[in-house]
Amino acid sequence: MEKREIWVYRIPARPGRHLQKMVEDAEIVSVREQGEMIAIWAIVDPKMQGIITEGKNPIRTFEVVMTGEEFDEREGWAKMRFLGTCQFHGGSFILHVFES
Repeated sequence: MEKREIWVYRIPARPGRHLQKMVEDAEIVSVREQGEMIAIWAIVDPKMQGIITEGKNPIRTFEVVMTGEEFDEREGWAKMRFLGTCQFHGGSFILHVFES
């Protein structure tokens, strides 16, 4: 049985599109605020770090949206996977994280 580890990746806590290089086939298990960043925890095979299999892209795309912010479903939002909600500044700044 292959050994796995849980790693954390961080993206800025601001609305918009964020690109993040991750270990191939990382399985996202949680998204939360951590300090002033959005933290994405994933189960990874540590032996895959730095390995890129032909036809696979290690860059993952995350869309971050504020509560009340409008977005256009024609831009592919319907196909995005909701990952979690992060609350900053005592709950006065709330962001929702999706993966496209």
